[in-house]
Amino acid sequence: MKSLAFADRNKKEILRDPISFIFCLGFPVAMLAIFRVISYHTGGHWMTMEQLIPGVSVFGLSFVMLFMTLLVAKDRGNSFLTRLYHAPLRTVDFVLGYALPGALIGLVQTFITYAAGALIALVPNGQLTAKGIAVASKVLTSTGAIERVTVLPWGGLFAATLAAIPAVLFFVACGILFGTILGERSAPGVSSAIISAAGLLGGCWMSLELMGSFEKFCRFLPFYPAVRISRAAFALNVADGGDFAVSLLTVLLWTALAATLAVVAFRRTMKGDRR
Repeated sequence: MKSLAFADRNKKEILRDPISFIFCLGFPVAMLAIFRVISYHTGGHWMTMEQLIPGVSVFGLSFVMLFMTLLVAKDRGNSFLTRLYHAPLRTVDFVLGYALPGALIGLVQTFITYAAGALIALVPNGQLTAKGIAVASKVLTSTGAIERVTVLPWGGLFAATLAAIPAVLFFVACGILFGTILGERSAPGVSSAIISAAGLLGGCWMSLELMGSFEKFCRFLPFYPAVRISRAAFALNVADGGDFAVSLLTVLLWTALAATLAVVAFRRTMKGDRR
């Protein structure tokens, strides 16, 4: 495919920037280490690792969106795409050329985040078992605090990575869209707003279940359903809450919308720059 050569170039451009490794790989892992310390010392007053790892993983994908946005905006700003528009490439080839490396990096980041999170959960009182990593935590109940042992199943690492594919595609599509319609100066600001929204409206490191109408509102957005999907898959319990299919459909619809808008915006940009 013609888009593969273009995708290879974009992959090298993303990996060439050391900042991408710091944010896409290092930052989620650092967050998990900090949250593990907080979770251990606050007992039932903080989320468990089985909730935090999927949440931080989805939040980390927003940084993939940021680098996709900056890449597309930079290519437009230095006239690279304008020159390339005369090559025998269709709009779909251009979009796929950006989307393929972005999706690959997003999936690799997701798996590394889960694997690192599982290792972090071992410290200080985790144990390796045949089923997975057993983590002891304190849970507050009406009668007081009780100790509960949570098992992070080995298969959950792979199941959660596969379940993250719709969220990966959503953030990649948003990155291409924002990079196409925004300039190099405005793109980081908009991306930062989406990153903040992903963390706050996704319930990545806080519980939304007790927030009533606000939690119901977040169900219609792509961030919270993506986190719910990841948590259910990580626990190997896709029937958790009875709404796995609804959450998956919500993310897929947002992904289709973002991808469609990205293709339309890119096509219009191509026509305008060719004039």
